[in-house]
Amino acid sequence: MKRSVVILFLLMIVVSSVSATTIEIEFDSDSLLTENRNAFSASPAAFMTNNIPFSENYTNSLIQRSVVPGALFATGLLYRDNNLNERIVNGMQKPISSTSDYVQYGPALLMFGLKVCGLESRSDWGRMIVTDAMSVGIMAAIVYGTKYTISRERPDGTSFNSFPSGHTATAFVAATLLHKEYGETVSPWFSVAGYGMATVTGLMRIETNRHWVSDVLAGAGAGMFSSEFAYSLSDLLFKERYLGRPLKNRGEYSDCKWSFSLATDYFITTKYANDGYGHVDMKPACTAGIVATYMPDRIGATVYAGFTRLKWTGNDYIFLPDYTTLPNIQNFGAGITARMPLADIFTVDSQLLLGGSCGNEYSFTTVQGDPLEWTIPDGVRLKGTVALSMRASPYSELSVLFGADAYNRMWTSFIIGTRYSLTF
Repeated sequence: MKRSVVILFLLMIVVSSVSATTIEIEFDSDSLLTENRNAFSASPAAFMTNNIPFSENYTNSLIQRSVVPGALFATGLLYRDNNLNERIVNGMQKPISSTSDYVQYGPALLMFGLKVCGLESRSDWGRMIVTDAMSVGIMAAIVYGTKYTISRERPDGTSFNSFPSGHTATAFVAATLLHKEYGETVSPWFSVAGYGMATVTGLMRIETNRHWVSDVLAGAGAGMFSSEFAYSLSDLLFKERYLGRPLKNRGEYSDCKWSFSLATDYFITTKYANDGYGHVDMKPACTAGIVATYMPDRIGATVYAGFTRLKWTGNDYIFLPDYTTLPNIQNFGAGITARMPLADIFTVDSQLLLGGSCGNEYSFTTVQGDPLEWTIPDGVRLKGTVALSMRASPYSELSVLFGADAYNRMWTSFIIGTRYSLTF
């Protein structure tokens, strides 16, 4: 995870240097892009370039649009959380939930449903279907090529094709297609719906013990990149014809009021409470969840939901009952976020979140055959972080954060983490 953060910093530097070399564009942040289809269809490239809403710091190149997908995939590749349960024997197979098998197609069904209902999208039927097909083909090549090259074992021990998550990649391919067709042209809330379903798909794959957190991050990156690449190919193939809607005006960075994030934290050090609830060899490993923030000005409100995965760090192997795994602690809460502009595309964000965690009762057997019972109590959760955030594109933001996480009657930990955000 520490290497992942270094990679994200390098990506931030690359994007900021690319942005600094782009041509300055005159832009009136109070004006909206015209809906004149004739002007747009005559020269879509010139139309979008001359009216791009991200001031002088954004270029519509595939490289810049791939920063967030690349950061997701790099984090998943470098964060080797698949060794969390290496000393756990038996009991790792858990009944597979079929819910994520259907939720992964939610963004695609929404996109085609809107099209069938007659809501004009960015592309006509022919171009959209071709772009979708190319996206799925690119995604399948990346996912399955990687799966059978790395051959990572699944958390439930059923096979060696865990990395990256194919369900998550499928969901994020469709979510990015929905974002491009309707989120950037009609309403960003379509993007929220699509990426929300995709994120829930990934979290469900972790919760049902089918994937590691790193598998899901990499799957999300593979899916997003596949769609972005497919749109670049469709521009070459169709020579920018058959586009129905122009991009909406996005405004300046300071105009963004909403952000929806896939957030992950890694626990660096942990100090247990003194009332006997903690176990010296059972530690929090990482947290994954969804964070939503509304910023009417420099101070706003935040809500979050997710879970914390635990790891066994003892020297001895432990044996679990059938159909169980290390418990995921459910988290939820709300708080405030403060934002301070640092540069054209950088801000410093501070968050203070107060919520709760749902406990669990847990039992396992040591290698000597001794039964151990462990109760994780319900408790209050307090989390404070400071993040360096970078605007990667008009709709996306990367953040690297540091902070502390306190779980009442359990632990206090220092954390390092990342956020991948949809902003508008």
